[in-house]
Order: sequence, then structure tokens, then C-alpha cells
Amino acid sequence: GHEQDKITFEDKDTFILDMYNQDIYPQDSVAEQAIDLPVRLKSGMTEKTYLPLLKNSLDVALQSFAPDIIYYNAGTDILSGDPFGQLDISPQGVLERDEMVFQVALERSIPLVMVLSG
Repeated sequence: GHEQDKITFEDKDTFILDMYNQDIYPQDSVAEQAIDLPVRLKSGMTEKTYLPLLKNSLDVALQSFAPDIIYYNAGTDILSGDPFGQLDISPQGVLERDEMVFQVALERSIPLVMVLSG
């Protein structure tokens, strides 16, 4: 969520890759300034567009920053039909997203902490 963006605003040992629906997030300009790699999505986006965008964004992030650990906030508001997220990602697409993040961490031997959110 965007509250952790505020917490890490001045922390140069933290890198934030944030994929969010630009039509609804963030409404907090301070939090938005703390995002190192913002990936602005559009309402109705499907996994056909979302997953390649995630892969590219992970590559860019890991070329820019070498983390000791990855904290992965695995939001489910991307699911099709979720009125809050307004994206159109299938349950299979969410699973593929999670597997992609796990694989990137595994390939680089980076520990990963996954938390679930809305």
C-alpha cells in the first residue's frame, strides 16, 4: 500500500516498485514521490498487458537496485470484478504474477517476504 511509501521516503536503502491503477491511485502526492519506479496501469487492463509489463518492471528495478531482501505486497485488488482495483486480471493471472516475482527472487538468491493485501 501507499503508507509504506511514506515510511521509506528518505530511506536510500529501500527501492519501491509500485504497479497501480493510475485512475484511482495514489491520491497522496507525498506517497507518490517516494515511489522509485511507478508503473501506472489503466482501468480494465488484462494479464495479457499486465504480466509483460511486470516482467519488464522487475528487470528495470533489479538493474537499478540490488536488494538484500524483497518485500512483496501481493495485492488482490487486481482481480477481475474487484470494484476497488478496477483491473481485469484472472485468478490464473494473479498466480502467474506471483510465480514471476518468486522466480525473479529465486534466480537471484534474494530472500522474499510476501504479504497479502486488498
